[in-house]
Amino acid sequence: MATPAEYAEGMESAENRHVAELRSAMVQAQNHAARFARVHFRWTVALKFIGPLALALLLAVEWLSEVRSEASQMVTDISALSKDVLLYDLVLTSSARMLALSGDLRWRDEYFLNVMPLEAVLRDIEQKVPDIAAEFNKRTVIANDKLLALEDEALALSLTNTTLATAVLFSSEYETNKALLLEGLAVLESMIGDVRREHEQTQTWWTILSPSLVLLAFVSKCVLLVPVKMLNRRLKRLSRQADNAQLMYTFEVRRCMLTRAGSVVEAIDGSSMWTKGFQPVTSDHAPHMLLRRRLGALAMCVELVALGGFAIPATLTFVALYKAEAAVPVQQLTVHSKDIVFYDVALTSSARLCALSRDARWAEAYHNFTAPWTAASASLDHWDSDLAAEFATATSAATAALSSMELLALNACASESSRSAREGDVLFGADYEGNKSVRLDGIHSLKTAVSQRQQVFQSDDHSFNTASRVLVIISTFLIVVADFFAVAIAMWVESLTVSRAEDSQESSEQDFLLRALGLAQVRMAAKDAGRQAEHICTEEFLN
Repeated sequence: MATPAEYAEGMESAENRHVAELRSAMVQAQNHAARFARVHFRWTVALKFIGPLALALLLAVEWLSEVRSEASQMVTDISALSKDVLLYDLVLTSSARMLALSGDLRWRDEYFLNVMPLEAVLRDIEQKVPDIAAEFNKRTVIANDKLLALEDEALALSLTNTTLATAVLFSSEYETNKALLLEGLAVLESMIGDVRREHEQTQTWWTILSPSLVLLAFVSKCVLLVPVKMLNRRLKRLSRQADNAQLMYTFEVRRCMLTRAGSVVEAIDGSSMWTKGFQPVTSDHAPHMLLRRRLGALAMCVELVALGGFAIPATLTFVALYKAEAAVPVQQLTVHSKDIVFYDVALTSSARLCALSRDARWAEAYHNFTAPWTAASASLDHWDSDLAAEFATATSAATAALSSMELLALNACASESSRSAREGDVLFGADYEGNKSVRLDGIHSLKTAVSQRQQVFQSDDHSFNTASRVLVIISTFLIVVADFFAVAIAMWVESLTVSRAEDSQESSEQDFLLRALGLAQVRMAAKDAGRQAEHICTEEFLN
């Protein structure tokens, strides 16, 4: 049978083995957590490198959306400029011919008033689309120079001999060069039309591609949260296992220390009550555990901030697409208002030239312009019914009166009778001029309304581009700072996990042991003091 000493020694050996097993489990759990903390940090850094790629994709989409907006405005501008070239060419030709046929000097003024605007329009086209302008100049420069020379000659002759001036402006040479110029204008309009169609096709696939890219970038950022969350969960689980292992080990070590200290004090003092209230309690609310939990919550907040940063350019891209769709009516109104101005001049000039020249070809030209005029008016109603209604209210009566007088003059244009001549003169009378002024006022109001809408849209577009640049800078800052903090937090978590080594554990154990021994020392000191006091009292009593 084992003696009490041997039994106590066996108990201590069993306790030591149990403590050693707990320590081994604790070290293994802590090493596992430390290794995974390093893996967690590396993966966090790697995943954060994917974030800037998605950000770069979003910024590229935002930049291209702005470029597409500028390209759309440029296409609208050159389309309007091509309409202006056709208009000014028509005005110059008709003014010169009207001057030669009628001798009315107001057409001379009309001619020179439109020379500078035409040159300005051609310069604008050369600045915006130099390749198209070069092709147009190559095709028309010779014919245009000859036409200018013939028109200058006719303008000079119109002051003295309108018959010779008319012969110059209706000669085969003038008609040939005019045909070459019109062919060049057709090529110009065709090339600009090709640019417009190419832009529309590009805009169509861009409308599909840009949201797809934005969704891809945003979804990729959201998907990246999944591995980040999985890594955080696993690190949290391993850290919890390491903490539990340390708690079990610390509790067992403290219990053993307290038991052995109590045995020593009891052997010396004969009392086991000194350990009352002094229990080896451990808590899972240690500072490092609270810090780790707070770092985990902070990491999730950082990820949400980064996600919000990604949401900004994504939202801006969708707003840019919406604005691109909203720009179409304004752009179409700009082009069709130019058409209305052109066909108004074309109808009036062809009718008047028919009346003055008695050439039925102008009647045919007039009828050829009627359908486009109607189509341009219908296009206004398609893109803005309110604006079209206002224009129709202002001009419908005048247009009906003008059409009636023009048709009357056209019917009499091929006749040589004096009555037909009087019917042709109606196009230069006060009634015609009055209705013409009413329609011109309506056209001017239409142009003003369209111009105001275009200015408002361009102002809004400029404000949106400015705001989007600021928001993109803020978005980039948020994403970069969030990624930096995410990496810093991962580094902090790794350092916190790895640094919990044996020195901190042994320091805690030593602190607990010193407290226990200090308590025993205080107890024994109090016992010695009581014995001394009792001895003194006994001596005094004996004496």
